[in-house]
Amino acid sequence: MRHNYRLTPVVHSLLFIQAQSNPFQRIESRFLLGLGARFDVVRAENWEASLGASYMRESENLTDDDSGPTRRNRASFFASALGHFTQQVLLDLYAFYQPVVTDWSNARASVGSNLDVALVGQLALVIGFRFAYNSEPAPGVENDDKWLRTGIPLNF
Repeated sequence: MRHNYRLTPVVHSLLFIQAQSNPFQRIESRFLLGLGARFDVVRAENWEASLGASYMRESENLTDDDSGPTRRNRASFFASALGHFTQQVLLDLYAFYQPVVTDWSNARASVGSNLDVALVGQLALVIGFRFAYNSEPAPGVENDDKWLRTGIPLNF
């Protein structure tokens, strides 16, 4: 869940809470609570781009690990761009860098994009790509992850 509030024409507050599980990365549970700001750096007719920074409190439980949750303070820096090439084609780009506050070599990073192409009526074609990196993944888990996704959503 995310909450944004426009403080000025360019600055937004940012508050979020997130919960996730990922058996492929041996994450039984991960909870984030964060607070920060987002800055609109481009606001054009067909494009917008933002930069942001936040503080996050993270609690993570790994599968097959009885030592209990690991709690960390992380920074989160992000960039995003959203634009319409045409009325039918939308491109969404994003990037995150999330180091542990006391050890910037212990970081997570990800970049991704989604291309949304209107087809006929309410049907569209969506193509997404994501690359994620974790400098200290769970034992036995690779430190990078890539995925490519395609879909045909029906919008109501």
